[in-house]
Order: sequence, then C-alpha cells, then structure tokens
Amino acid sequence: MGDSIEIHRRITIKAVLTESLKEELVGELREAIKGLDMEMQRLEFEFKRIMNDVAKVNPQHLQAIRQQLELEKRKRQEKKEELTQRLRELEELELGSEIVRGTIEGPVVVRPGDDWNSLFQAEIVIRDGVVQEVRP
Repeated sequence: MGDSIEIHRRITIKAVLTESLKEELVGELREAIKGLDMEMQRLEFEFKRIMNDVAKVNPQHLQAIRQQLELEKRKRQEKKEELTQRLRELEELELGSEIVRGTIEGPVVVRPGDDWNSLFQAEIVIRDGVVQEVRP
C-alpha cells in the first residue's frame, strides 16, 4: 500500500475588503434590492390583472389567488430584508477585513501522520484580484 493519496478538498476564497471592492459589493446589493422592489410591483400588477380575469370567470378562486400573491410577496420581502441586512453589515465592515467570496475544489496529498482537520482548512486570500496569501 502507498504512503500517500491525493484527495479533493474545498478551498475557501477570501477577499481583503478594499474601497473598490466595498463599492462594488454595495452597488450589487443595492441593485438586487432595487430589482426585488420592481419585481414586487410587477407581481402586484400581474395579480390584480389575473384577479380581475378570474373574478369574471370563477370568483371562488379569488381567495386562493390572494394567498398565492401574499406568499410570493412575503418570499420577496424576506429576501429583501436579508439583502438589506447584508448591506448594513457590509457598510459597517472596516477596510482590510477579510470576507468569504466562495469556495473551489482542489487536491491535497494525505500522508500518515497528517492532521486530518488541518487538511480541510485551506484558504486563498485575494486583494483587488491579486493573490496575496495561500494558507494550506
């Protein structure tokens, strides 16, 4: 039997929060919130139109349609609140903080005596698109 084996692990990608990254992320969150607002307005308009059509044909279904509208609005409102909370947290973060941007898969060689837990704590730190540090 060999004395090592290569396995795959997740590697956390972190970014150092710079002014430009912060501006980019704040802009993305604000756009997403704005998009949800517009989506909720469209939903309201569409459901009113549908309700008018259904009221003419089958008024018994109006309650089900109202419930569906409320469910859809609630989902979007919850998402908006989540994004708003993330925006607040981001605005409070100090420049230089590290934020998780995602994960990738990567190989690691496992040998007898290796610390199993440390094998899965790999990180790559990026600053303005440039790798600053690799933490194995």
